[in-house]
Amino acid sequence: MMSKRITLGLSEKNLFGWEPEKSVRTVDYLIYRQEQGDVLPLIDVLKIDDETFLLDFNQKHMDGHGKGGHNRSMSQGISNNLVECNLRGTLSRSMFECMAKRYSLINIKDIILGDDDVVPCGESFKSRRKNDVNYRKEYPYNKRTPSLIYRIGR
Repeated sequence: MMSKRITLGLSEKNLFGWEPEKSVRTVDYLIYRQEQGDVLPLIDVLKIDDETFLLDFNQKHMDGHGKGGHNRSMSQGISNNLVECNLRGTLSRSMFECMAKRYSLINIKDIILGDDDVVPCGESFKSRRKNDVNYRKEYPYNKRTPSLIYRIGR
């Protein structure tokens, strides 16, 4: 199947991923960039049915780690409840159910946004900034207080 651009409204559609917790600062940074006029790259997804989609776990960064799109999905969902996607193919319901059990898939709406001190090691904004002093250096880290109660599609 060829790629096709689609827009998912997260109040009507279900988008699943595999990372149960993300840094509120990282997601807030992406919201900040959208407020500044940036357009985020499309998020690669697979279609399960008309209501259900899965982040495409086969897409890889150059370092070999899956890029998923969890942070971008969260930030777009919070900003305007619409997620801009690149539909890369389909996945059967039975395969999706098997993957849901194996990888503990989670609806993007249910991902927990945590403070940097509680998210998994290496995922926090602080740890990324510590490892790379230029990491998103234009973000006014100390001047914004992101809400820990961001909600998507509800």
